[in-house]
Amino acid sequence: MSKKMKRNVIIGAIALLLVVVIIIVVAKLPTGGSDNSQNTPASIDYGIDMSTKVSEDGMHEVTINTNEKGEIENNSYGTLIKYVPAQITKIEMKTQEGNYTFLLETPVDANGNTQETIYTLEGFEDFDVAATQPGLLASAVCNVQFTKVADLSGENASSYGFDKPRAEATVYYTDGTHSVLRLGDDAPGGEYAYVQFGESKTVYIVLKEDVKAMLFSFTELFDNSINSNKTDISDESFDKIVLGGTHLEKEVVLTKNIENVL
Repeated sequence: MSKKMKRNVIIGAIALLLVVVIIIVVAKLPTGGSDNSQNTPASIDYGIDMSTKVSEDGMHEVTINTNEKGEIENNSYGTLIKYVPAQITKIEMKTQEGNYTFLLETPVDANGNTQETIYTLEGFEDFDVAATQPGLLASAVCNVQFTKVADLSGENASSYGFDKPRAEATVYYTDGTHSVLRLGDDAPGGEYAYVQFGESKTVYIVLKEDVKAMLFSFTELFDNSINSNKTDISDESFDKIVLGGTHLEKEVVLTKNIENVL
C-alpha cells in the first residue's frame, strides 16, 4: 500500500470516528420533555382548565375544572365572557348609588357595515349621554378576563365584598343569551378587584382598571354640556335646574349654594 493510500485511509477513519462521536453526543442531549429544558411547550402557561356553557334560560356560566382531590392544578388566567359592545342590546346595572338601564342599538348600513353603537339611558331618552362612559361600561362588562381564582367554592365570598356587591351588571346579547357580572371589593394593593360571574359563587381576581367603569356615578353617564353653545352660558344664567323623567319617582332640583354656584 502506498503512503498516499495509507494517509487517505487514516483520514477516512478519523472522519468516521468524528461522525460517530457527534451522533452519540446528540443522542444524549435532553429532549423537549426533559425537566432541564427551559424553552419547551411544557413551560408555557396555557391558562386555567375551565369550561363554559349557556344554561337553559340563556345565561352564560363558567366552571373551573379540578383534579380528583377537588384542587385547581394550574390556578392561572382565563376568560369569563368575550363579546363586543355591538353585540349587546341592553345593560341593566345595579349599584350602591342606584339602578339604571342602557339600551344599545348598532345600525348596519346598506353594505352590511356596522355603524357606531347608539346608547340610550332608559327613562332619560330626552337627555344626551356622555361621549365615552357608556362605551367604556359596555366593553368592561362584555369582555372579562381574570388573572386567577381567589376562592373556588365561594365559601368566604363575604370576605371579598359579595355580601353587598358594589355593582352588578346583567348584559343581554343579540344572540338571545345574557351574562351576570358582580363586582366586590378591591384586592390588597389596589391594582386588582374581585368579581363573580353567573350563578356561581366562585371568586375571581381581575385588573381593577378593566372593571372600574362599573362604578361610574349616575351623573357621569350624562353629557355635561347643557347645550352646544356652552361657551355663552354659565351658572349665573340659572337660579335652579330641574331634572325629571320616568326613571325618577320625583323631580330632582339643583339650586345654587351659598357661593352662588349650582
